[in-house]
Amino acid sequence: MRFIIAFCLATLPLTAIPAPIPEYDMKAAYLYNLAMFTEWPENAINTPTNNTVRLCILGNDSFGSSLSTLSRSRNTGMRIQLSYLTDVKRADFCQVLFIDKSELKNTESVLKLLENKSILTVTDNEEIFRMGLMVGLFLDKNKLIFDINYTLANSSKINISSKLLKMARYVI
Repeated sequence: MRFIIAFCLATLPLTAIPAPIPEYDMKAAYLYNLAMFTEWPENAINTPTNNTVRLCILGNDSFGSSLSTLSRSRNTGMRIQLSYLTDVKRADFCQVLFIDKSELKNTESVLKLLENKSILTVTDNEEIFRMGLMVGLFLDKNKLIFDINYTLANSSKINISSKLLKMARYVI
């Protein structure tokens, strides 16, 4: 009898259970797509050139190797140039600025320095997002969602594609 049970179990087809995608791999992919579906004003100092978008990280790098893997990918229509900043004053040439939660205490002064600049600001911290960033990436029941402050982006002359706006949880 044991032999029959063992045989039946051994001959069952194995179904692959996909491994969950790590959180910051998903967030890196979202940052790429945000950059791909965003337009900056042509006369801005930080307008993307040669199909290259400069993505800057302010604060701790929670992404690990996720962003560097993405920036090395040659299969995409756009190149990502990564910069890790310790001071927001160096953000002038960034098109996308991800503000890590480690910068919570500095957010007000960071936002003051970014006023009237065409830099797409992104965070994964809800408190920082509510302080006045353009995009918030959040986990909701193990699903990555995003909110867009379209009014703020538009006032900075950044055009976020309607495709992204339709996918956002909330558009403010």
